[in-house]
Amino acid sequence: YQRKLAKPGRTFSADITGTLNKSDGNAMLLTQKILTTDSDTAGLNQQANFYSRSYTVQATFAYTEPVTPLSQMQFSYAPYFVQNLRDRNTFDFDTFSNNYENLNVLLSNLFLNYYTTHKAGFAYRLRNNSDALNISVGANMQFALLTGEQIFPDVSKVKRTFHDLLPNATLTYRFARQGNLRINYTTSTNPPTISQLQNILDNSNPLFLNIGNPSLKQDYRHNLVIRFNNVDTATMHMYFGFMSFTYTQNAIGNSTIIALKDTIVLSDILVPAGTQFTRPVNFSRSISFRSFFGYNFPIKKIKLNFSLLGGISYVQLPGLINANLNISHTTNLMSGFNLSSNISEKIDFNIYYMSNYNIVRNTLRKEQNSNFFFHNAEARLNWNFWKGFVLNTTWSNTLYSGIAQGFNQNFLLWNASLAYRFFSNRSLELKFGVFDILGQNNSIARNVNETFIEDTRTDVLQRYYLITLTYNIRKFKK
Repeated sequence: YQRKLAKPGRTFSADITGTLNKSDGNAMLLTQKILTTDSDTAGLNQQANFYSRSYTVQATFAYTEPVTPLSQMQFSYAPYFVQNLRDRNTFDFDTFSNNYENLNVLLSNLFLNYYTTHKAGFAYRLRNNSDALNISVGANMQFALLTGEQIFPDVSKVKRTFHDLLPNATLTYRFARQGNLRINYTTSTNPPTISQLQNILDNSNPLFLNIGNPSLKQDYRHNLVIRFNNVDTATMHMYFGFMSFTYTQNAIGNSTIIALKDTIVLSDILVPAGTQFTRPVNFSRSISFRSFFGYNFPIKKIKLNFSLLGGISYVQLPGLINANLNISHTTNLMSGFNLSSNISEKIDFNIYYMSNYNIVRNTLRKEQNSNFFFHNAEARLNWNFWKGFVLNTTWSNTLYSGIAQGFNQNFLLWNASLAYRFFSNRSLELKFGVFDILGQNNSIARNVNETFIEDTRTDVLQRYYLITLTYNIRKFKK
């Protein structure tokens, strides 16, 4: 809701948003011990039923008051409320009844989490006569209440209150007719998630056990974002860039115990030899930096547009390994280009390439240091070749190098389709397409964190055929 009041520049606005999410399901866990010196070679045979629900209500009320013809004050109030519920029951298999009926209390939990904030603030905005320069400075006072209530198997409560000052500032400068610079500084807080607070053991991967921490504090983030772009309308050359820097206080990271022998942690949890046990904790800080730059220009003689792309990112994450501090430094260097056609309405093609080179360094676990590389090269063609017939084809090459043995990949994904557009306005389209003609589609990902590097392969759908009928409504009568 927005309303302009009697005095020019005096306004009132209100915004209210609500969300509701529910999910439920069950999971089976079957494990087998193969290489072990333990006389007990039996694995796990469990069934888990889980239910989760969360809803949020958020509102923002703002009032603006002109101070001078070129400046104004804004006063705002923003309440926020979220409730999370998570219920998980795990049952061990009973060989006598041949059923899952033995409740495993250690792996079962009912937990409620509430997070409420009240944020009130002001901002002062100023612009110059030409409107080329706009400046805004302000601050918010925020009161936050974080409560957690464990109902089963034990009854316990967690209550945290936070009082934070959240300053912000924005500068926008238009240095050319089609060029501008924007600098934005904000601060924010982020509470721990329900899974990070929940004091329940997760054994979905028996070699990597993890549990929540009810004593976690929310983090406090400083965010600085710089954007700029400029277009020379005479030559159609364009420059653009983006940089962001985030400094997080009370950063939430992981404390990991790598068990060299069977170990009891937190009084009653057995961590078998060779297993990792992880629990979230707060650290003094974490740092991240990201950037992306581009330069675009036309090649008029052959009717093409060419873009050079590149960027650098850096992430510093703290972690504890067997009570010793490890700092993970990850640097990513990326570069590429994009070549797109502007030849005619009948032919359209695009050639794209992007490479990523990653450098991972650890202060404690030197054996986890690594360099790895991946790239994606893609070519796409659309061709309206005869009386409503349209051919579309895409070739995409993906390469992974320098990751774990068996995960390095180099595959080509080829998709193609043939369509016919009916009627004089081509509003009805019948299309036959083939996805992954060569049957090489694959999905590889690398996850780098403060304690380990993980390479994963995901099963994906390979070759399939699709027939699509589409009708486009392009014009309405009065």
